[in-house]
Amino acid sequence: MGEDTLQFLILVIILSLAWPAYLYRIREGVFKITGETETALMFTTSVGTFRLNKTEKLIQFKEKNKSWKSFPFANVEGIKYRQNETPAHFLELLTGFDLIDLFPNYRDKYICCSISVQLSENKEVPLFCAMQYEEREFFVEGFLVHITRGILRRLGLFHEVSWYSDRVFDQIRTHFQSVGLPSKRL
Repeated sequence: MGEDTLQFLILVIILSLAWPAYLYRIREGVFKITGETETALMFTTSVGTFRLNKTEKLIQFKEKNKSWKSFPFANVEGIKYRQNETPAHFLELLTGFDLIDLFPNYRDKYICCSISVQLSENKEVPLFCAMQYEEREFFVEGFLVHITRGILRRLGLFHEVSWYSDRVFDQIRTHFQSVGLPSKRL
């Protein structure tokens, strides 16, 4: 096998993994601690910026492109975690539609995870949101999808959105406990 052939095969392998890595990436899903002092803890998510103010006993937040709002710790009942699925019609067509896709078990979908603060009076403040495309195929194609995900996982290019969201939930719960907020999962 010549050097040109080997280079071509390496290029084909890289490109055949780049497309699924792009499709299966976690969308949104940002969670970053931006500051921690004795009086406050700040973090940023894909939803906005949040400050847990220990001295004033307030949660202050600013959703993207909106002004700062706040509510007292006393109004917090717990943390709500949700996971749901929505159809991925466009990507279903883009990755190839066939008759098997008419069966619900083989329809491509988005898995959406969200975390919010549950307040008294049935109000919620969103904290975190993440979603991921899940390609679902029948028989041999499904087997190839699983192999591709396994390779991407080994390369560190794929994580399940539910696994990642659970880790973010644990971090949020720990930070809520550190400032004396209710951290019960609702």
